[in-house]
Amino acid sequence: RLAVAGTAVVVVGAAIAAVLASGVLDGDDGASTAPAVATSTAAVERRDLVDRDDYDGTLTYADATTIANGRTGTVTAVARDGSTVEAGGELYRVDGRPILLLDGTTPAWRSLGLGVDATALATQRAGVLTDRAGASATLRAGAVLYRIDGQPAVLMNAPGVAWRALSSGSDDGVDILWLERNLRALGYDADDAMTIDQSWGSSTTAAVEAMQEALGATVDGTLDLGDVVFADGPQRVAEAEPSSATGAAATDADLGASLQAGAQVLRLRSLAAAPSAGPDVRELERNLVDLGYDPQGAITVDGAYDAASDAALRRLQKDRGLVVDGILDLGEAVFLDGPQRIASATLAPGASASAGAPALAVTSTRQLVTLDLAASRRSIIEVGDAVTVTMPDASTVDGTVQAIGAVATTAASATGDAADPTVAVEIALTKDADVGLDLAPVDVGIVSDSRSGVLAVPVTALLAVTGGGYAVQVVDGGTSRYVSVEPGLFADGMVEVTGDVAEGATVVVPA
Repeated sequence: RLAVAGTAVVVVGAAIAAVLASGVLDGDDGASTAPAVATSTAAVERRDLVDRDDYDGTLTYADATTIANGRTGTVTAVARDGSTVEAGGELYRVDGRPILLLDGTTPAWRSLGLGVDATALATQRAGVLTDRAGASATLRAGAVLYRIDGQPAVLMNAPGVAWRALSSGSDDGVDILWLERNLRALGYDADDAMTIDQSWGSSTTAAVEAMQEALGATVDGTLDLGDVVFADGPQRVAEAEPSSATGAAATDADLGASLQAGAQVLRLRSLAAAPSAGPDVRELERNLVDLGYDPQGAITVDGAYDAASDAALRRLQKDRGLVVDGILDLGEAVFLDGPQRIASATLAPGASASAGAPALAVTSTRQLVTLDLAASRRSIIEVGDAVTVTMPDASTVDGTVQAIGAVATTAASATGDAADPTVAVEIALTKDADVGLDLAPVDVGIVSDSRSGVLAVPVTALLAVTGGGYAVQVVDGGTSRYVSVEPGLFADGMVEVTGDVAEGATVVVPA
């Protein structure tokens, strides 16, 4: 809608003229006595005048985006609509574990840590799970990963995997070489009696028996498939939650669960893997420092994940109720620029969350105003132009045009006909409007005309003259006179005038 400035107040001036100046200028010599109505005076000013046309706009929030869920499970909590989440805060929870907001502009696209490739470890024999390593434990060669029916599965360092049972009757093979190297390194061949090769000898049997006795296993000098787990270097336990061979969650995930061969027992991450590096690591490090999880100042914010980064992340994980393993799994955190305002939640507590599904609609906390400007009026504004925004509570905030759409769009009108094409305009505000509303209607005042350094008087000083034209009543000492003026631009309750008036002169206005 467009409000035409000045029209109503000229009518007021005409009504005043009927009382003060009816016929005065027709042959008048310029002198008169004071009118018999309540009046006051105002000075003729030299000033800038700016006329604005009002357009319908909408107050909203900038940088709207949708957060996609990155973890599969059940939603157990969601941030409240309209609330603001700061860096380090919780956006929502899946299976009781928080999804954190971290400050950054690089989207999360991978897990971050010293060794980030988690590999599922499946038991190679059936039985009852009687022990297993805890989540976040660091395991090296010789450590017991888990026990089935009390029998240990021992971690050994090798570049391959175990694929057969081993005993004195086994054919030669590289897996025997791997086994013998580990038995020697772990001290189970104290007399160095073994020949480290691909053949099983009596000294190999003796070393295996020594290991079995030390670990509480059945001492028989043979290794069933599953008694030894080969892995390349030290491993960190990422998860300790058994599942069925098909990947579905086990009925009983606690110790004592009866597992079939092929059931997942642990998820392991190799500490020998190259540490994460890149801009996403730099942003994680910066968050860890800013949030106070590097109290000793050990982190160098350089984008290379190291032991200091690992220690700080573990502090955050412990503080926030995450698995303390030094790995920021993909989906555990969302990187967005600055605090985020929760616009609406797609997921609700109790809902099943699938990876990639929309979770939350969020915005930044920065307010902006949008308006759909008729394409025919596109020429009235440019990026950088100043505007005035009138809020629902009648307060005003200055703004600046920050973007104008390059494509005109046409929406259907209420009657179903095509409306006039419009272009989208975005306006940045100089300060936030404390109106407690989103998508609130506002008036946007756009400059339609302006004058610099002109003489101006209040619009109410302008008098319509019989026969046409306008005048002002100038007060000079104890007398006053009517002076013909030519009105120019009307703006902000003032009108530009030219004629026999001077800056600082006094004119009559209604009291």
